[in-house]
Amino acid sequence: MMSWKRDHLEAIRRAFGCKTFDTRQDLRIEIGRLLNENKTVHSISGPDNDYRFNPEATEAEVWKARVLSTIIPNSNKIILLVESNLDLLTSAEVGVVEQFRYHVKGLVLKHLDDQPLPNIRFPEAMNELAK
Repeated sequence: MMSWKRDHLEAIRRAFGCKTFDTRQDLRIEIGRLLNENKTVHSISGPDNDYRFNPEATEAEVWKARVLSTIIPNSNKIILLVESNLDLLTSAEVGVVEQFRYHVKGLVLKHLDDQPLPNIRFPEAMNELAK
């Protein structure tokens, strides 16, 4: 029965794209790919660029579109990957992930729910997760 349950849970994870890994390095590679894509989008069109002084600038619209098409989906994938591989993280890393989760929820509130509430910045320690 335990074997069936474990296999069933693994099938569900695979169906939703939740991979489990044997090593921290494998987890890091997958998370790193998504974080790198988010970082690229943020550096090219993010709100820290010069257009921030003009919220009606075309670049602001590009950023909003990229948050919806790339940043939020990638961030949710990262959260799912981490949840499926918590056994590979330290307790300090789990705390960093919770900060990241809070940051992502803020992005969702702002960009999907039109609630422009203050948010925390991306926790830089995510860049070191599972290294």
